[in-house]
Amino acid sequence: MNAKPDTRSYDLFKLIVAIILALIALLLLLRAPKANQPTAAVAAPTATVAVAAPTTAPVQAEVNLPEFPAANFQWKFDKAKGLLLDPNGKALFRLDADAGKWIPVVPDDLLGSLPEGFQVAEVDGAWQITGPDGKRLYRWNSDTMSWEAVEETVTANLPEFPTADFQWNFDKAKGLLLTPDGKAIFRLDPDSGKWVPIVPDDLQASLPEGFQVAEVDGAWQITGPDGKLLYRWNPDTMSWEAVETAETSTGASNEETSTAASSACAAHPARLSVGDSAKVLTNLNLRLSPGIGDNWIMTMPAGTVVEIIGGPECVPYGDGAYRWWNVRLSDGRTGWAAEAPIHGDYYFLEPIQ
Repeated sequence: MNAKPDTRSYDLFKLIVAIILALIALLLLLRAPKANQPTAAVAAPTATVAVAAPTTAPVQAEVNLPEFPAANFQWKFDKAKGLLLDPNGKALFRLDADAGKWIPVVPDDLLGSLPEGFQVAEVDGAWQITGPDGKRLYRWNSDTMSWEAVEETVTANLPEFPTADFQWNFDKAKGLLLTPDGKAIFRLDPDSGKWVPIVPDDLQASLPEGFQVAEVDGAWQITGPDGKLLYRWNPDTMSWEAVETAETSTGASNEETSTAASSACAAHPARLSVGDSAKVLTNLNLRLSPGIGDNWIMTMPAGTVVEIIGGPECVPYGDGAYRWWNVRLSDGRTGWAAEAPIHGDYYFLEPIQ
């Protein structure tokens, strides 16, 4: 008996295959429009790369900033320029990325006044501006957040002011000591750290070229180029006194009154006597006779040793007197020299023990 094939199972199989193929075709049709649109593929990089990269770098840099300087206000940080600004927008510090420090900004108006080659550096925790020669010009004041000229704070290191019966005024810019009426009397010598008496313009005009101002044994004096003593500083009157008038009375008018040394003489007490050896303490004039007229022989420099061979002769002058001694130099020359000035507590000659 012959079996007849089952066609129904075969037809069901073909139907299932057809349905699967139809579904596959439908899925392909649904996906085809998305694949042909380029916008999504192009937009993806712009959204993730172009936008995200710039926003992360400044945030990281701000995290690594050094601590802001102490201030009683809120700092503003200019990330683009690396500057710290006060609430008014004034730039006070700039960031040194290499050193990791805030450096005070030098304003344009100050820059214009500084010498070429100036330096800004931190020394012992304090910022300062120095010239090309190393001289300090400005110092940063962390309280006022500003540069201050060194001259403005130099008064703390000034030598003691000369004794006076008035209040000195100090001109910081010129380094001068002024009287209450503004007259300059002393200038500061920064090298020696001393107050040097000023030679007024009218006196300078009368001095020979090459004159010198020097301190000898605590007394200031002006000497000529030949070493001759011309003027001596009087600390009592705060003025220069010509040696010619400081050691004389009215010699040329023959009105001098010479007397032997006695207790009545208004000169400094005598420390010398005939037969002594004496040393000249400051440049001292040697004269042909006691007093001053046309009798100058020479100026004995400080340190000269003389022998007292005669005197003394007391010559009154003004409110005092000069005590004159007849002296002899080592080369045999002789003459007269005053022992001490009228004013002051020093001597021109001192005995050698």
